[in-house]
Amino acid sequence: GGLGGAPAPASAPAPAPAPARMTLEQLEQQMTGAGASSAPAPAPSPAATSGAMVRFSIRAQLDFGDAVAVVGGAAGLGSWDPDSAKSLEWSEGDVWKGEVEIPAGGAAVEFKVIVKRSGGDYNWEDGENRVLQLDGVGADSALDVTGRFGGDMKVKKVADDGSSSEVEIAKAAPKPPPPSNNNNNNNNYTPAPEFAPLFADGGARRWEGREVYLTQHRDKDAEDRWAAEAAQKAAVAAEHLEGPARVIADGNSKAGSWLQKLELVRDVVGQGNKLDLPAIAAASVYLRWVSTGAIPSVESGRHFRPNHMALVGKEVFINLEQVAGELYKHGPEVGESERVLMRQIQPWLPSFGAEFTSSVPLTRIRDIAHRNDIPHDLKLEIKHTIQNKLHRNAGPEDLVATELVLKKITVDAYPGQYNQGFVDEFIVFTAELKRFFNCTGAMERLDALRGGLDEEVVKTVDELSTAMWCLGEHHGGGGGDPHRLTGAEGGAVLRALRAATAVRSHFSSALATGMRNDAPDESIVQRQAWRLAEISLEELSFVLLARACSCAGAGVEGEHNHSGNAFADGLGGAWGELWTASCASAAQGLRQMALSMWRPAECNAVARELEAWCKAAGAGSPISSPEDALRIRASLQRAQRLVEAHTAALLDGYGVVPTALGSAFSLPPHMGTTFVDSIIRAGVPFQLSRLITPMLRAATRAGGNGDGGYDAIVLGKGV
Repeated sequence: GGLGGAPAPASAPAPAPAPARMTLEQLEQQMTGAGASSAPAPAPSPAATSGAMVRFSIRAQLDFGDAVAVVGGAAGLGSWDPDSAKSLEWSEGDVWKGEVEIPAGGAAVEFKVIVKRSGGDYNWEDGENRVLQLDGVGADSALDVTGRFGGDMKVKKVADDGSSSEVEIAKAAPKPPPPSNNNNNNNNYTPAPEFAPLFADGGARRWEGREVYLTQHRDKDAEDRWAAEAAQKAAVAAEHLEGPARVIADGNSKAGSWLQKLELVRDVVGQGNKLDLPAIAAASVYLRWVSTGAIPSVESGRHFRPNHMALVGKEVFINLEQVAGELYKHGPEVGESERVLMRQIQPWLPSFGAEFTSSVPLTRIRDIAHRNDIPHDLKLEIKHTIQNKLHRNAGPEDLVATELVLKKITVDAYPGQYNQGFVDEFIVFTAELKRFFNCTGAMERLDALRGGLDEEVVKTVDELSTAMWCLGEHHGGGGGDPHRLTGAEGGAVLRALRAATAVRSHFSSALATGMRNDAPDESIVQRQAWRLAEISLEELSFVLLARACSCAGAGVEGEHNHSGNAFADGLGGAWGELWTASCASAAQGLRQMALSMWRPAECNAVARELEAWCKAAGAGSPISSPEDALRIRASLQRAQRLVEAHTAALLDGYGVVPTALGSAFSLPPHMGTTFVDSIIRAGVPFQLSRLITPMLRAATRAGGNGDGGYDAIVLGKGV
C-alpha cells in the first residue's frame, strides 16, 4: 500500500519533478496579488471550503538548519516551484508535520517531498512522483499522509466522524525507454528523435575534451585547475616548429579562452594576412582541435559576450572568401591545396549573423533560466552551466552542456515531467546555439534560407526534401547486396544525390566570384550562410554516396570486406543494371568534387563520359566487348587520378603540421598521425574511390589485361 520504493541513497541525484501548467485563475492571482495579506489568513471552516485537507507527517532526520517541504502540482504545494513549496514543522521524533488545502474534485495530484538545505539548495526524493487520488475526497473528509522521506508512505482518508480507510494509491507513469537515435544516415533530415546529439560519435564534431557536467553553482576552484592544466600543456617547448605553426603554439600559451584562441587564428589567416599553405594548415588543425575540445578553452577572468567571437570569425571568413572565387578573385592567387584546406576552416568559425552580433546576443537562455515553471535545481544548473558561462566566456563546451540539459528534459524525462512550454523554449534555444556554432545539418540550413531563394531553387530544395523522405522509407538493412543498388533503395539514393547536386549547384554558382573588398555586412552574412549551406550539402552527399556503397557492398581497398565480392562479381559478370547504377552514382560524386572547385572541368567531363558509355550500351553492359571495356576503363582511370590528386593535395598541404602541433600540445599521438586520414575518409572522393576501384578492375579484366595491363591511350601524333 506504499507510495514510494526503497529509500534513495543520500548521494543519488533526485530526478526533477513533473511541472504542472498554471490555471488561468492561478495566473491572474499571481499577476494581481489577489488574496495576498500581510497577516496569515484564518483557517477556513469545513463548511466554508470546497477543498480537501491533506495532513502530512513525514519522518526525516536532518542536519541543523535543514527542513522538510512538500512540492507538487497544486497551488498549495507551490505548483512545482520549490521556493513556494509547503513547509512542514519539526516535531518530536523527527516527524515533520503540516497541512494544506487542495481543491477537491480533481482526479489526482502529484507531489514529492523535498529537503530545503540551509545553504539554499534542495534535495529531491528519488523515484517517480507520488500521487494523491482525490476522487471522493471533499469538505467532510481529510487525507493523512504518513511515511518516511525517500521511503514508503501511506495515505488514509479520515472522515469527520473519525472513521478512516486506506486510499487506493496510483503511481506516476514510469519513464519510457529512451527513443533510439537512428538517423538512417541522411544528415539529420528524417524526423529526429526527441534528442539528437550535437556531437555525434564518430563524426567530425566528436567531443575530444574533458567531461562536461551540470553544476548548480560556479566552481571557481575547478576553473582555476583547468586553466593551470591548459597552461601547462601549452607551455611545452615548440622549438621544432616554425612559421605559423610556431606562432600558434607560442600564442596558445597566452590564449586561454575561446575568444583568445579565435583571435590567434585571426592573427594567422584573418584580414591583412597572407594565405599560404603553412598558415592555412596550421590554422585548420588548431581550430578543429579547439572546437572539439582537444585543446581546452578556459575562462580568462574577463567577460566577453558571444558577439565578440562572432566578429572575430567574420574577419577570418572575409579573408578566405576574397580569394575563394572560381571566376575571379579580389586577393592573391591561391593554389589547389590552399583551396582544399581553406574549406576545412570555414565550418568551425562561429556565425556572425545579425542575431549573434547584437550587443546582447543569445538572451533567450536568460529568460529560460528565470522561468517559474521549472524545478529550482534545474534552474540553477541552466543558470550556472549555460547562461552565465555563455555571457562570460562562450566556448564549444557550452554546446555539450546544452546537449546534456536537452537530454535530461527529453530522453531522460517521463511524460509530463517538465512543462511543455519550457521544453519547447529550450529546444528553440538549442537550435539558436547550434546556429551560432555552425553545427546544423543541410536540411536545417536550407529551411532557414528558403525565404530568400528563387522559386526555381525552392523547387529543387523541395525535391531534395521529398527525395530524403523517400530514402528514409528504406531502412538500409540486408547487408551489401548489389540488388539493393539496382533496386528501389538504390533508386532513392540516386534521386537524393541528384537533388543534392542540383541544390548545391545554385549556391556554388552564387559563390563563384570572390567577395568584394567593399561588400556590405548584409552580403557578407548571406555569403557565410550560403557557403555553409554549400559545404553541408557536400557532407550530405558524402553520406548518400556512403549509402550507395553500402547498397552495392563496395568496400575499402585493402580492407577485409566479404560483401565486396558480390559487387565485384556483378560488375565482372557484365551486369548492365549494376553498371548503370554504379556509373550514375560515381558521376554524381564527380560533380560534387567539381562543385568543391576541384578541377571542375575535368570532373564534369569524366562524369559525362561515364553516363555516356552506359547510355550507349543500352540495356547491355559498357564492358560487353574488349573495345567498350577499354573505353570506360580510360574514363575510370581519369576519375581515379582525380581522386588521387585530391588526396595528395590534402597530404601535401598539411604535411607534418598535425603531428608537430599535436606533439607541441601534448595530445595523444594518434590525433596528429590520423588527422589528415580522418579528413580524407570524411570526404566525397573517398566514397567515390570505393565505387570506381572495383569498376576499374572489372573493366581492366574485360579488356583482356587481367588485373594490370597497359593504360588506354587515344590515337594521335606525338609532339
